[in-house]
Parts: sequence; C-alpha cells; structure tokens
Amino acid sequence: MTRVTRLLAFAVLTPVFAVSSVLAGCSGSMQQAAKSSPPKNLADIPVMGLPIEPGAAADLGYSINWVSRFGKPDERIRPLRHVRVLGDLVVFLEEGSDKVTAYDAATGAFRWSRHVGERLQVLYAPVRSDDWVYINTESRLHRINAKTGYEAEPIVLKTPVAAEAAVFENFLVFGGLDGRVVFFNLRTGYATWEYQLPKSICTRPVVFAKSLFAVDSGGNYVMLSPDRRELAWRSHTWGPVTIDPVLFKDTLIVPCMDGTLYGIHRSTGLDLWKYYDMQVQLEGPPFVVESRSQIVLSVRDEGLRILSANSGQEALRIKTTARPVVSADGKMVLLDKATNEMVLMEVPGGREIARVPSMPLSKVVNMGDGSLLFVGVDGQLMRLTPNKK
Repeated sequence: MTRVTRLLAFAVLTPVFAVSSVLAGCSGSMQQAAKSSPPKNLADIPVMGLPIEPGAAADLGYSINWVSRFGKPDERIRPLRHVRVLGDLVVFLEEGSDKVTAYDAATGAFRWSRHVGERLQVLYAPVRSDDWVYINTESRLHRINAKTGYEAEPIVLKTPVAAEAAVFENFLVFGGLDGRVVFFNLRTGYATWEYQLPKSICTRPVVFAKSLFAVDSGGNYVMLSPDRRELAWRSHTWGPVTIDPVLFKDTLIVPCMDGTLYGIHRSTGLDLWKYYDMQVQLEGPPFVVESRSQIVLSVRDEGLRILSANSGQEALRIKTTARPVVSADGKMVLLDKATNEMVLMEVPGGREIARVPSMPLSKVVNMGDGSLLFVGVDGQLMRLTPNKK
C-alpha cells in the first residue's frame, strides 16, 4: 500500500479523530510514512478531507491537536451563529435555532447539548462565570451548568438588550436598548446598580481592572467604577457607535459609523488620537496586534488597513479578502473564505509568508492560548496548537 493510499484510507475509515487517533495514527501510519519518505514541501502532503491538512498547518506554524465533529455524520449542519471558548468548553450556538452545544476544549469530546426554548428570539453570544454558562436573548437570561448541561430557571430581563453581557467580578453587565447600563448580581439574581445613557446601547461593555467602559449608539460614552457606584468620566464621539470597542493597553479604541476611529485614554477619557476616513465601512471590531502595537481594520470592499495603536497613523493598506484571526510574534494568521485559504502574514509590512489551502470553513476561532479552532462547513472541528520554536 502506498503512502498516499494509507493516508486516504485513514481519513475515510476514521470519522471522528482525537490526537491519539489522528497523530497516533501519527505515531503509527502517518509518522512512519513521514519518517520513511519526508515530503520536500510540507504543503504537498495530500489533502485528507480535514479542515486543513497537516502539512499546510505546519506551514502556518501549527500542529494538529485533535479532530472531532459537530453533530452526527448524517445530520444537517446549520450555520453557526456563535462559537465561544469558555474555560474548558467550546460552546456552539446555531443560526435560527435554540440549540446550545458544548464540546471539551482539551479533547474535542462532546460534553452536552440542550434546547433553551427561545426559537423566536435571537440568542446572543454565551459568556461564563465560574461553573455557569450564561446566554441571553433580548428579554431573558438562560443559565446552564457548565459541567452537566442542566439549565436553571431562566430570568426575565427588565431591560431589553441587543448584545451579550460582559462578566465583571460577580456581575453580568448588560447595555440596554433603553440606554441603561445594568449590573446584574449573579449571587442575588437581581440588578443592583444601573447607569443611564441618552441613547440605546448596541455594543458589549469593555471590562478591565475595576472599571467598565460603555458607549451608546449616539456616541455618548462613560467610564464607571462599579465598586464605588461612581462615574469616573464621560464624553462623546461625533458619530453613532454600533461596533464593539476594544482595549489596547491604556487605549480604548472606539469605531464610529461616520468613519472616525478614536483612541481614548482609559484613565482620563481624553482623546489620544483620531483616524478619519468617511469612506471606511468596517466589517467588525478593530483587530489588535499587541506584539507590534498595531491595529488592523477589516474594510468592506477594500481589504485591510494597518494603523499604529499608539498614534492612529496609517501604515499600510492591503487589498485582500482575508481577515485576521490571531497574532503572535509580529505575524498574524488570516482566514480567506473567498479562496478557501489560510494566510500567514507579517505585521506591519503585510508580506505573505505562507498561503495554504483549507476545506471550506465556517469559522476559525482564537482559543486564547495561541491555539486555533477550525470549524468546517461540514461540521468538522479541528484544534491546532502552535509549534514550539
């Protein structure tokens, strides 16, 4: 049996993988084949029907940790609305469904699944505090035990919301459509403090240290000190805000729909810098490359713009359909859904170090420890871990 035949037979005969079965296949057939006849180019290893094949992962600087599958092999896979890594779990929410499913982040094993009974309402992204996973709709808060999948009695939210909560110590913090910032106490089950903003809030609050930043859709923003129930400072942008702000060191980066990006000092609320281009239509929150103090903007119908996070000065524009997923050591990994490829790129220079093929992917998720979770449109799941240097 040739090496290629062995690889293809391995992929066909093994529907659900873990590292012990994929790359202990690695310590078995795959590793033995690699030792006996190493490929000249890692990307030339035959595709095995996985989200990304081992050689291509190696070109990006990663190795396969485990492979699993979302749902049953013959089950129709709905598009996934949210995929979140919450401690030892990866939690999936399907589009147009009330189903919540959890897999083990370390092994890819199925943990639990349940329906929360909210078919007519949108489920916002899950968050976790201690042993509970919290998922809200516009009007209800669902509480699911992370270990067992048991759901406690849902809580009716008195303030309608349009985004997931932020976890702040023993509070869930919601931004309300009525402009209220609500601190929901997880110990008592009641809202214990509120702060009123003039307009509806469509973004998730930003938490750091002992403070919380919230901005309404009219651009009015505040820094709150929940421990003292005090307002630290407040100000406003000159345009509406509907995309989540992000934090880089001491700088809050707030995108406005009028084409302005604000860099705001988190301690004083003063503008550190502004970047303005009325033609910019962002596809999502700014992406921060911390190791290079750079901000990457995904601009609709254009590509990427790279700015200095310290000054807001534009460094580079890149015409591409690839979008950033994770960054480390001055490089970032991007997903290009238009071409079914993954890209390794230098920052801020924009040079492509590698571009490798993948199967059609629904999402690629940063797992927070340098690992990546690949989610195929066919339901296959794959965790990649960065190679040691």
